[in-house]
Amino acid sequence: MTAPQRYGGAARYYPQTDNRKPCAVAGCDQVTQAISGRCFQHRTDIPVSRTQDAISVAGITFTVAAARALGDRIHDLADEIEKDRT
Repeated sequence: MTAPQRYGGAARYYPQTDNRKPCAVAGCDQVTQAISGRCFQHRTDIPVSRTQDAISVAGITFTVAAARALGDRIHDLADEIEKDRT
């Protein structure tokens, strides 16, 4: 079983830390681990685009190196949040 891959990113799925909950949208029977409480289908779509040497996320443009550094830091923070939940 794998989690959905959004924007082509690698899915990270850890069944031992399965914190899935029902979607917050009334009548939806999907499950989610998102902080927003919304499943993949009901999440607000964040515009993402790329050029040959830059990545734009929600209107903010990053160089490739900056986008990688930001992604690494977000991943580190997500790990800290998961540790706090247990």
